[in-house]
Amino acid sequence: TWNEFKSALYAPANEDFDAFLWVGRLSRAILNFLVRQKLRRVIPWIRPLIPFFGMALTAMCVSSYFSTFRESIVLQQWCGCRTDGTTCNSCNLDIFHTSCVIFFGVNILGHYLLVSYRSPGFVIDTTNDGGSSNTPHSESENDGDEMERQIGTRFGGCCFLSSKIDIKKEREMCIKYNQQHSTDISEEELVHNQSVIYHPLPHPTHCQKCQHDRPPRSHHCRVCKMCILEFDHHCPWVNNCIGFNNYREFILLLCHIIFGCMYGCCVLAQEFYKMMLNHIALHGFSIKGPVHGTGLLDLPPPWVLWQQYQLKGKIDDDIVLRSAFP
Repeated sequence: TWNEFKSALYAPANEDFDAFLWVGRLSRAILNFLVRQKLRRVIPWIRPLIPFFGMALTAMCVSSYFSTFRESIVLQQWCGCRTDGTTCNSCNLDIFHTSCVIFFGVNILGHYLLVSYRSPGFVIDTTNDGGSSNTPHSESENDGDEMERQIGTRFGGCCFLSSKIDIKKEREMCIKYNQQHSTDISEEELVHNQSVIYHPLPHPTHCQKCQHDRPPRSHHCRVCKMCILEFDHHCPWVNNCIGFNNYREFILLLCHIIFGCMYGCCVLAQEFYKMMLNHIALHGFSIKGPVHGTGLLDLPPPWVLWQQYQLKGKIDDDIVLRSAFP
């Protein structure tokens, strides 16, 4: 923008120069530059907190079942327990739904941690193989230390607890992967099949940013600043790249989240529908919320929830249902 401004300023006299236009363009460019600079400083601090938010959301849904839904819906309505505080033996429905909630909660949280802390498969330069038998031990350690200084030693993680890159393990993984996939497709076949677009390329390439060769189907991640084996994408929800070594755990995480959400909707849909009808019948319908003005669900503000918890020792069941079901 600055170069365009100077070109327009020193343009021949017969060309119009709109001062107001350039004041606006320069102001927007300065504002965008300041915002980008602020984001570059803030985003590295936010990234480790996003996985914590996702896992906390899962833990809240699981805890809401044991604190509210199990007693008010499963035991009282489905198992026929009375509300007078007397003890009630659990029925088959209680055992089934409690087992499902524990199963989905444990698997979602477990696979969340695995994807966040497991290496996706970093591409390590194998031309100077520090682990070969002909290389002295001290020289291999120096190569490993130099590699760590170049690429960094930490990745992924949650709440500022990150994983450490194992250079030796990553190098062995790269060598094994390269041997398995080096003959997938040759460059000659790639030239003959120009109508087929491959991304990443199915043959070894050279990374201009890392300045070393990389195995087939590898790609450079601009967030991690490293090349990843079978790079899929950098997922901000797990604060880690999705690649060759953690793709299975990522797919399992998505499957458990999808089926867990479907299970929760099937269990709570009827109760949520009844609760919303009763709320509209008592207070009327308003998109902004008839009571608290916080939207269609009309959830109370946090300070109101805190006051209710201090007075009653719990939050009303309908408020928990309105918070958890969406």
